[in-house]
Amino acid sequence: MTGMGKTRARPVHHRTPHRRPPVKRFLSAKQERFCVQIVAGGTATDAYRLAYGSRAKPKTVHELASHLLANPKIQTRVAALRAPVIQAAQLTLADHLDELRVIRDRGKRSRNLRVALNAEELRGKASGLYVERKEITGKGGAPLGPVYDFSQLTDEELGTAEALVEKAKR
Repeated sequence: MTGMGKTRARPVHHRTPHRRPPVKRFLSAKQERFCVQIVAGGTATDAYRLAYGSRAKPKTVHELASHLLANPKIQTRVAALRAPVIQAAQLTLADHLDELRVIRDRGKRSRNLRVALNAEELRGKASGLYVERKEITGKGGAPLGPVYDFSQLTDEELGTAEALVEKAKR
């Protein structure tokens, strides 16, 4: 009869006094509709009205929509819904250069050198090989507008000029 009457000491489990409530992992159906409306291009206020069927005052709906849009779960879902759209719309430099290469090659094959050269020039510009520089001047290379020499003005004349500039800005 070994071990009879003996009890093992059970470990003491302390409850944490400030346990957080379990986090909801999913959005409600209304929150999901709100996110879809945002991604579809609607304003937050319109999305809220459509998702929740709200007939509240515009200011109230705006505040509720703003509060909902600030929710990290909503932001995460909106970003997730937008990701495939953004990815599909991306035009990468590699894609652009490939398309221009195809156009260039077609131009060469059809002996249309103008098309081939234009496509190749655009490939160079897109790659950063060519930098377009333009100098804008007036007639005969002169400056565009009048040049003023303020160094000869007195303090009083400078003050008057500044006042005129400020008045013109209004």
